[in-house]
Amino acid sequence: MRFEFLREIPEAPEKDWFESRYAELRTKLEKTPDDAPRERWVELARHWNEVKAVLSGERSRRQWAEAQDARDEASEKAALLFRNEVDPVGVRENAVARKRFLGRTARAAVESRFGKQLPLLWECDELGADPRTVDLDVAANNLYAEYSKIRGVAQIDLDGKKTTLTQLTNLAESPDAARRSRAFLALAGFYREKKTELDEIYSKLVSLRAQAAERLSMKSFVPLGYKRMTRTDYGPEEAARFREATFEHVVPLLADLRAQQARGLGTRAVQPWDRSYFPAFGLPPGIVPVAGQVAAARKVFGSLHPRLAEHFDRMVARGFVDLENRPGKRPGAFCIAMDDRDEVRIFCNSTGAASDVGTLVHESGHSFQGWESLPIEALELRWPTAEACEIHSMGMELLSFPHLDAFFEPEDAVRFRRHRLAKTLVLFGYIAVVDAFQHEVYEKPGLSPDERAQAWTRHWKRFMQGEDWSGHEDALGRFWHRQLHIFGMP
Repeated sequence: MRFEFLREIPEAPEKDWFESRYAELRTKLEKTPDDAPRERWVELARHWNEVKAVLSGERSRRQWAEAQDARDEASEKAALLFRNEVDPVGVRENAVARKRFLGRTARAAVESRFGKQLPLLWECDELGADPRTVDLDVAANNLYAEYSKIRGVAQIDLDGKKTTLTQLTNLAESPDAARRSRAFLALAGFYREKKTELDEIYSKLVSLRAQAAERLSMKSFVPLGYKRMTRTDYGPEEAARFREATFEHVVPLLADLRAQQARGLGTRAVQPWDRSYFPAFGLPPGIVPVAGQVAAARKVFGSLHPRLAEHFDRMVARGFVDLENRPGKRPGAFCIAMDDRDEVRIFCNSTGAASDVGTLVHESGHSFQGWESLPIEALELRWPTAEACEIHSMGMELLSFPHLDAFFEPEDAVRFRRHRLAKTLVLFGYIAVVDAFQHEVYEKPGLSPDERAQAWTRHWKRFMQGEDWSGHEDALGRFWHRQLHIFGMP
């Protein structure tokens, strides 16, 4: 990013630097009358954009370092300091600037330069990033970091070896039924042991978010949650229609799929440890060794378009692909941008399982969109809203289908594609469960942990038909403890 208004940016800027830069911007805004020429408002918007870029970039760098090793006290301290001291400065100062830019003349100037979507996103932030809730949001972000650390440092015994949560989760695809069962029981045991702790964290998160909505005179966190996802044209009514359409059109297909799966397994219904293993197209653990995944992915992207290969090569060469699962590394996968330095990175937890391929290609799809969007000057327009972002990632998964021989033998590539399509049916049902669960939780923030478990189970049985959790009802009721989005991105 080329800077016109900021000079001498520190390697790791702290609170005082951001306070000074925002003070300079605020002084300019105070001296600018509402009816100032359009060019003046565009200049101020570009100045504000540069400050936000450094704020966003530094936040991302600290999040990246914290995610790489949950045991690294220095990275944890740096990220905590940013959440507690720097982010509140940005929330307060951005709110002041935003009010000026949403004035009629300023808004018209911004729209003439950047388009109409940018002010619409700012309108979402009017409530979504309101200074009146900053203390609650800081507390919530720290609780989410605590949740992530619990999962990141976990080391669980399986067959005499210490394993990470990701390794245990990926064993759900093993063709060895006994090993799948042992892995499930070990994972369920970990979450049973942490049940009270995770329930307490989530109860505090729900309470903080309910308080935030109350401060903003909202009847519940639900409308605030939609604002924070910058949903400008997609609300609870649309989400409800999606759930009902899923129930009507997808759930019957999913029930048939589960029945077919059970026949292949020789069971009456699909057991919880068999959910991710489809006998007709399952692939064994270790089928895609981690050491070869980068080269195979590069081959896939080169087959699609040389520009994609260039983006991927750039990330690999600059150390922007953190691929392999390891002790201390936080679970999950994501793509992240350091906007001020024009960097896009991807974070995975590869173990050699076939599902690694989908994850790596998925996050690469996000990153390609990120690299292609770097020329867009307005920071908020570089990334689509959460739903549209998935077009690039899930679209890349499907675009890669004809080129998967780079990862697999031809017959295994066919099995992988069929498995991926089967998992898509499961995903539709799961999305509906998560969505319905969160609406209920935030519409009834006083639910007890056990009542939340009952709600989750009720929604699961409606949308995830064909599974038998007999004897493991407690594990089902707290299955959502595994979903980081429920804790960190409601």
